[in-house]
Parts: sequence; structure tokens; C-alpha cells
Amino acid sequence: MLSTLKIQSPRVEAVLHRSFVLARGRLCFHSAYAPAEDPNRLFRHILREAARDLRDSELAQVLKTNAVYGNALAHLVKAPYTKSRLEIAEEAQVQARMAYRLSEKRDLKKRVEGLLSEDTFIYNVNESGRALATEPYRHPAIVAVLQSFFRDSKCIGQIFSTSFTSSIQEDDDVRSWEPEIPIPMLALSVAMLHAEISLWKYGRREMVKFDADSHFTAYDHHVKFLENLRNKYLPKYHRLMAYLYTQARDADSAGDGPNEDTGVLKSLDLDGMAE
Repeated sequence: MLSTLKIQSPRVEAVLHRSFVLARGRLCFHSAYAPAEDPNRLFRHILREAARDLRDSELAQVLKTNAVYGNALAHLVKAPYTKSRLEIAEEAQVQARMAYRLSEKRDLKKRVEGLLSEDTFIYNVNESGRALATEPYRHPAIVAVLQSFFRDSKCIGQIFSTSFTSSIQEDDDVRSWEPEIPIPMLALSVAMLHAEISLWKYGRREMVKFDADSHFTAYDHHVKFLENLRNKYLPKYHRLMAYLYTQARDADSAGDGPNEDTGVLKSLDLDGMAE
């Protein structure tokens, strides 16, 4: 069984390196979670895509027909995919502590309950710290986590800079030229913030080993909401995601203001959202 990158041939090593990049991109543009019924299927697909990118059709065919070999290499591709989620979780930990004042002991349990109730933590806030029902997903902490995807030339936002597109497809509509933050990138950022906030729900931070898979429910909740927003209220969806893209690209834009379970954005003022 293949287990390390060092024992691969140069040909396979090249495909693996390309796969590592593609895996990080898929995390942000397609899905932050592999299919539960066959996690390796995603990574086998990435390997075949990498082989095709490198015009190695023979290896792509081997990966398609030899499941044992494909799964052995898939195990190697999973590592950077998992590491990327951990890096986002670590960024969310830093941003959540600052933006939501989690290190301040006073009324912490009550404040955390308020943040998690009805997904209050995702809303932008006014000068007094009150959540703005017309501005979901615009909290400075979310913007700050999204900025980490664009921080330097090695980050996904820079590597895949041409992959950001608009949901508005009409050529004569100026909005078709305005890139958007993709749903998986936003949903993962929000889910990791939710994960960090939840650790403080007893008035102190619980020390637990991070497991991204345990936060799939929160991630999926926001994916479904955003997909529904896109399908039913496209102008509002586009304005939100284009705004977030612009803010994420701007390293100085994270400060406009000073959760999972059953959060359903009940506080949302959909009619008041900008189009």
C-alpha cells in the first residue's frame, strides 16, 4: 500500500502535487466535505482531474479502473484537504475571540447563547453592537475569515483568482462582471466560527480535539440557506456575495462594527436586504 509521497515516481508525484492544489480549490468552490458514503471518491476524482491537467491520460485511466491504487493515492490527497479545513478553523478561532469578545468573562454564557440563537452571530452590527437584520453574513468576523483565503500568493483566493464568477449571466448586465464569494467558502467560514463560539457556551472554552466532520450540520445548514437565497432572490444573493468578495480582497475592510443546532436565520429581514 502506498503511504508516503517520497516513494512515488516523478510522474505520480507530479500528479499528486497538482492534486493537492485542486483539493484545496474544491474545498472552496465545490464542497468542503467529501461524500459520506465514499469519501475517497472525491479524492480519486481529483487525482484523475490532475492527471488530465498534466495530459497523462494513461495514468488517468489507471486511476479510473484500479480502485485499490486510486484509494491508496486518495489517502495522500485527503491530507491537504483536511489541513486546509483546520487552517480555516484556526483562523476562525482567532477572529471569533476578538470580534465576539469571547475572552471577556462578564456575562459570557449569556452572550454566547445570544450569538448562537437564530444565527445572530452572522449578522453585521451597528455602533452599539446590535445585529442588523438586513445584513446577514456581513459580520466583521466573517469578513476577516474570508480575507484569510486571499492573504498571499499561496492562498486559494490568489491561486484560483480567475475561478470567482458571478451568478448573473446576462452579458449586458454589469453585475455579470462582479465576482462572488462561492457558497462553500462562505459556509465553511461560518461553520468554523460557529464551532469556535459553541466551545464557549458554558462560560469558558472547552478543550476538545478539532474534528471538521462534526460540524457538517452547521455547514450544510448555511449551504442550503444560501442556495435557496440564490434560487429565489438572485439580486439580493449576488449583492451579498459580490460585497463579500470585494471585502475579502481588501485587507483593510474587516471592521464595519465593534450560531449550529437549530439556527435558521429567524432574525433575517429579507425584504430589507440590498439588491
